[in-house]
Amino acid sequence: MQKVVVFMDFANIEGATRDQRIRIDYTHLLNEYLVNQNEGRALQAASAYVPIDPRNEHGRDALIKRLWKAGFVVKSKIGTPARDTYKCNLDVEMVMDIMKSIYEIKPDILVLISGDVDFVPMILELRNSGIYVEVAGFTNTTSSLLRERANSFIDLGVYYDEYYGNDNSTQVVENDSDNQEDDNQDTENHEGCQNNEIKFKLPGQQ
Repeated sequence: MQKVVVFMDFANIEGATRDQRIRIDYTHLLNEYLVNQNEGRALQAASAYVPIDPRNEHGRDALIKRLWKAGFVVKSKIGTPARDTYKCNLDVEMVMDIMKSIYEIKPDILVLISGDVDFVPMILELRNSGIYVEVAGFTNTTSSLLRERANSFIDLGVYYDEYYGNDNSTQVVENDSDNQEDDNQDTENHEGCQNNEIKFKLPGQQ
């Protein structure tokens, strides 16, 4: 059984799904698609990193609740105001937690759900350490360099089409009371959450 850890850059992936007007079932994605014990993959840890608008600190409470229920350990961070929007950087926290998981859990496979090119140096470091790295994202919003440097790329567009089949129209807009309020807030403020500002220097890199 291969040990798998999953790390999700939520702001990056959420932006891609919003642009395409679709919603991902993160419970199914994590537990049935990315980590399936029938395929010899055992989930060891899953983390999601969620930015918070400082002017609406509870706007994503329902979303965070859903991610916890899906099986993610949610790590949120309140951003800083920037004119009519906000900035929030969680990249450093992600890298630190990923490197910690490598030393403590010693996974066989690391799945990075993100399209951010800034993670390329980290991927190279992980591969040099013998970790098999899978990047999951949408082709049109994932850096080509990120896709090329990983061991393999999981196209979430293909996943979405396979999971929902031809009935995508029912998944475009959901109106369940548990998520409508936080989705509205995210739509208003997401574009200002700049989560890709820091370049990484990892152990062993000059």
